[in-house]
Amino acid sequence: MTIQDLGSIGELIAAIATVVTLAYLALQIRQNTISTRAATLQTVIHFSVGFVESQYRDHELALLPPVSR
Repeated sequence: MTIQDLGSIGELIAAIATVVTLAYLALQIRQNTISTRAATLQTVIHFSVGFVESQYRDHELALLPPVSR
């Protein structure tokens, strides 16, 4: 085996490692996106529940007519 053969094997291993790394990063980005969307939805629901709860706790606020668009 010559030094060129070893260099070619090294390049092949590096190319395979690069593809595996990119696939792993794509999966991590996808999981992070799902997690971020879930956290955002949870925050929106939390604030919505707080708003509705404030209407039930404050009798005068509950008597206000709905806003028409």
